[in-house]
Amino acid sequence: MTLRPILLLLSLLPILPATAQSDPATLIVRQSWQAMGGSAWDTVKTLRWESYGNVQTVDQSERPEGPYIPAQETTTFTEDLQHHKGLLTRQEKNYTFEGTEKNILDSTLIAQKRGNRLFPSSQDQIDQDELFLSPEHLFHEALNAKDLKYLKDTLLQKADHNVLSFHWKNYPVYIYINKETHLPTAVTATKPYTNTFGIIWGDSRRTTYYSFWNFIGPGLHYPLQRDTYLNGWYLNSSIITQWQVNPKLSEDSITIPDSVRTQIAGLNEKTLTQQRQALERATKEIAPGIWLMRGPCNSTVIEQPDGLVVIESPISSSYTQLIQEKIAQLFPGKNIKALLSTSDAWFHIGGTRTYASIPGIRIYHPFRNQFILEKLLTAEYTTSPDAFARQQQHNYKLMPVKDSATIGSGDNQVILYPYRTETGDRMMMVYFPHHKLLYTSDLYQPKSPDGTYWQPHYPWEVYHDIKRHNIPVQQFYGMHTGILPFESLEKDFISQ
Repeated sequence: MTLRPILLLLSLLPILPATAQSDPATLIVRQSWQAMGGSAWDTVKTLRWESYGNVQTVDQSERPEGPYIPAQETTTFTEDLQHHKGLLTRQEKNYTFEGTEKNILDSTLIAQKRGNRLFPSSQDQIDQDELFLSPEHLFHEALNAKDLKYLKDTLLQKADHNVLSFHWKNYPVYIYINKETHLPTAVTATKPYTNTFGIIWGDSRRTTYYSFWNFIGPGLHYPLQRDTYLNGWYLNSSIITQWQVNPKLSEDSITIPDSVRTQIAGLNEKTLTQQRQALERATKEIAPGIWLMRGPCNSTVIEQPDGLVVIESPISSSYTQLIQEKIAQLFPGKNIKALLSTSDAWFHIGGTRTYASIPGIRIYHPFRNQFILEKLLTAEYTTSPDAFARQQQHNYKLMPVKDSATIGSGDNQVILYPYRTETGDRMMMVYFPHHKLLYTSDLYQPKSPDGTYWQPHYPWEVYHDIKRHNIPVQQFYGMHTGILPFESLEKDFISQ
């Protein structure tokens, strides 16, 4: 069945029931659509725009409260408005990293394009909102919703605004419409965003502000600037510099074939299976009762006389669940008494909620990271509740470490040392005194194939903080490394 053009919005309005047409929310939407150009949009079937902007790499910066490492981004987006399809090409430079990615957006699905091939991608990405919640689509989705309603008036940007709400795919959406200009100022959606660090926050609140309005064609009013916030973080800003109305577009170039659609449907389960198999292959005992579980981010389980201690809760609740299953195989019947969360990066804390669902567990962390863990433990997980969200009551205890802390007794006793360095002040080391083994968190990054450090200040800080604490280390390892001799670090920095 062919979908009627999305932008023939005015032709939809007259066939609405009389009660709907007189509803305040419907009247506000109708007035706002007229302000954007109304019938001038009827002939718009395809749209292409190019933009540049910056992305705040909240998840990769030294401190989650900022300042953030800026990334430069240029984007080209070509869309078929009638069929909810598009091709998004993005070039990004983030410090020394550069890359280009292409994504095909086909209705509710997204796939990555590499050369002439398409590959399945995780769904619920921010990019997909372009096809449903950007200004040229927003009012159509609102009018098609069964629960569109006027909520209230509010003050935004020192101007009076109407606030409307509706549900889109069961996700709550709010529109803020300027009462003086009748143009949309902002839209907020609360839903899962599974790409990058959004995966750990459950249902994230994304707010996009529209500004710098201009004509992109006769009578076509459109906001050239967009500023997006995610869970209160200022995520990115972009501005459209070139645009074209009704460019030629091959539908085949923006269609995801059935074979890839099938792969997308089974992607989550396939990913979990691959992660489970990788844990089986890469889990090794590095000392009696100490097991290193290698993966995208390493985790360690330590056996002590009164229970188990785990270092790191990486990536996500679901991945951490796999780690807990492996721990249960290694130590059947043993309880996990403590989690050592050594960094504020999302790769480190992503599965914290899964551990926090264990009754009586203590979660040790650098004292400066208290707020980010509290934010994570109070995150909204409505769409896909994890183990923590499904519990009625919780019995965990956050244990901030400011100077040092000793956990357990016997050969596998550990001592925690928060870093006192410029870039590592949200991380801490874990020392095994009996084994003279040190876990360096994420501050030590492995060398490149040419024998150089990507960011030499990081390992320099590791070395000098070890010396500051007078820790007798023979071997060390980190979030992304196996066991290394301490001499390999010392020879690089003993003279610096």
